[in-house]
Amino acid sequence: CSRVRFHLLASQPDVVPEGANPLVSVSNYLLGNDPARWIRGVPNQSQVIYRRIYPGVDLVFHGRGDELEHDFRIAPGADPRLIRFAIEGAEGLSVDNSGNLKISLSTGRLLFKKP
Repeated sequence: CSRVRFHLLASQPDVVPEGANPLVSVSNYLLGNDPARWIRGVPNQSQVIYRRIYPGVDLVFHGRGDELEHDFRIAPGADPRLIRFAIEGAEGLSVDNSGNLKISLSTGRLLFKKP
């Protein structure tokens, strides 16, 4: 099992993720034998938003088919050059001919598509 961490650099440290666009489904976490510790009816959301990670910049995670995508939403006048991140746990990083970031892992490869 490979573990990769996407770490924002110099971002606001106290940003709390928010669910957005509720789905009709719920999740149940029935772990262990003690029903008192089970969690039921957790609402599902189609997006997770980190607001104002940088001045005028939000980070939005969402699914597309079987892929997890992220978007940086940049407000008019905000500086996109503030966005910086590190990838931890990768065996290698490269940029392909299309401008996509290829992240090599011991178990395969991740692809961050060019915006």
